[in-house]
Amino acid sequence: MKKIVAPILSLLTLASPLLFAQEVADNSSEVEEQEMKALREWINLRRQVTVRKSGGNLSISGDVRTKFQVTSEEKDGVKQRGSVGTPAGLNNWNVEANLMLDYRTDRTWAAIKLGFQNRAGTSDGTVDSLNLERALLGGHIIDNGNRKLTVEVGRQDLGDVFSSKIQFGSFMDGILLRYGDQIGKVGNFYLQGAPFIVNARRNHYAYVAELGLSKIGNTGLYTKLSLINWDTKKWDNKKTEDRLKDLAYQFRNLQFTLGYQTKLPWLSEKKINLYGAFLCNTAAREHVETGNQKQPFAWYAGCSFGKIEKKGDWALGLNYQWVQNQALPDFDGIGIGRGNAQRASLYSTKSRQGVVPVRPLQGIGKGNFKGVSIDLAYSLTDNISISQNYRQSDNCSDLTYKEFSAPKFDYKQYKLEVIYLF
Repeated sequence: MKKIVAPILSLLTLASPLLFAQEVADNSSEVEEQEMKALREWINLRRQVTVRKSGGNLSISGDVRTKFQVTSEEKDGVKQRGSVGTPAGLNNWNVEANLMLDYRTDRTWAAIKLGFQNRAGTSDGTVDSLNLERALLGGHIIDNGNRKLTVEVGRQDLGDVFSSKIQFGSFMDGILLRYGDQIGKVGNFYLQGAPFIVNARRNHYAYVAELGLSKIGNTGLYTKLSLINWDTKKWDNKKTEDRLKDLAYQFRNLQFTLGYQTKLPWLSEKKINLYGAFLCNTAAREHVETGNQKQPFAWYAGCSFGKIEKKGDWALGLNYQWVQNQALPDFDGIGIGRGNAQRASLYSTKSRQGVVPVRPLQGIGKGNFKGVSIDLAYSLTDNISISQNYRQSDNCSDLTYKEFSAPKFDYKQYKLEVIYLF
């Protein structure tokens, strides 16, 4: 059978380019010079190409990046990076590429994003880090002027949909519903929410929702209120592994954000965004690993200037964060953080699959820090930009939880990134 099938498959493989070429040749008379010129302009300007047979628009975009970062981290006065016996290196080089495909009709759309991120290095570099970061389809259920109801099904980053500087670093596989409307002079209102899968084998699901109001009173004032509930599954606490899983997902975060956007006439009409947010983990409880205490709060404030759109544009961002120990899940935090070269959780030696509990007051995780982050980006050309980030943090200590702030640490990091957009 193999002797019969293999030659046939080989023949078909070799013939397919010829068949495709014949099809193109048969339709070549329909392709006019103006259409080819429009296609070349789209390639140069990153615009959309109309797929007339399907009645929609297909856009292809992406970026290629090279990253360098140097990190300094100390725990109880002992260096955690860069020397023999430390958990991590001082310097880190990465190469990254992202490919995005979007297809849209009048009422429906689909989107794909593939991310390739690898560690640089001939001997210890990687070549296999591929992530399907977005795979979704959506459409308008109601599209009546300012009033819209949409649905999206599939995978996307929480941070692409919901707003925060310290959380929403995970992706969600679920169903997103979003309703938006304009309420007279009050402002633009929206409500969105999604159930999504955490662990299908264990029947574990989470829920997230956000309520927002922008252009309040025809000004740049806006506000957002979000809730994400990871604490929806009760595990068998008689087993150490299940008890640690229960602790890892003991987060039900409520976040309130208030901000103001405007333009600065004296700074070439550059946009400025001032914002602040407060977060509380309403599911936090007292545990042995946390010294039988509870630290569920976090807040941040900052501002951003400018936006990168074309050659010569620049953008600057300043952000201060104050995060207590039990405010953020290990797997969802995106704040300044504390380095965590050991990759230890707050409750166990690993984030979500840890089986060894940490000693009391020795957990790390994504919380227990206060620090500042500075971002600066400049566009050299319409395609090439340079981005820099500096961040530093130390313990989120106060008199009430002085003992709870151990172990002491000091964290600093500088990152340089060269990006080519297409």
